[in-house]
Amino acid sequence: MIAVIIQAREKSTRFPKKIFKKIIKNENSLSLIIKRLKKSKQVKKTIIAIPSLTKNFESIKKRYRHIKFFVGNEKDVLSRYYYAAKKNNISIIVRITSDCPLIDWEMLDRMIKDFKKLKVDFYSNCLNRTFPDGYDIEIFSFKALSLAFHKAKKVFDREHVTSYLKRSKLIKKKNFANKINLYFIRLTLDTKKDLFFIKKIYKFFYPKIFFKFKDVMELFSQKPHLFHQKW
Repeated sequence: MIAVIIQAREKSTRFPKKIFKKIIKNENSLSLIIKRLKKSKQVKKTIIAIPSLTKNFESIKKRYRHIKFFVGNEKDVLSRYYYAAKKNNISIIVRITSDCPLIDWEMLDRMIKDFKKLKVDFYSNCLNRTFPDGYDIEIFSFKALSLAFHKAKKVFDREHVTSYLKRSKLIKKKNFANKINLYFIRLTLDTKKDLFFIKKIYKFFYPKIFFKFKDVMELFSQKPHLFHQKW
């Protein structure tokens, strides 16, 4: 089974509770990601892997009853992914973080199809970054995740889930690249300034909230000054 595991937490050094900050109307980063992923034709299940079930996560759980929650180790996020996947019998894991409210379900579906055809252990658009920061997608087999879980010993590797997979020579991996390198564009949610900018994008397209990567890039070509903020 193919499932997305969304890595989420409330604590953030730079911007606490950022994923629950309002972006448009009554939507926050996590709720927008959930809605966008529901449009995927390849994903069978979505799981939110969290360190603790707080009131904010409880409200999301009530609002989206099709979503499963898994509570795991706060700092050892690799183990959180491993046990979430094992408990739910997931064979192909898609890793998405909760600070990517612009995630594109069509890009995800294409990458899942590629993953199946390529027969690799790890497929990502982050090995050699060419997409804007905020469109990160990583796909890997449970076998690869299990290898990382049992072999990774460094604290950094336990905290960052896929860092061991990216380095390991035992893992067959491939990168999904954009035709043009657009990594200089920042579309992730990590600071108050990021939130301000992402709000502007959603406001531009509203009431349409299911705009795609190509729509955002078209906006970039029309109004490039909007994408050159001084952070």
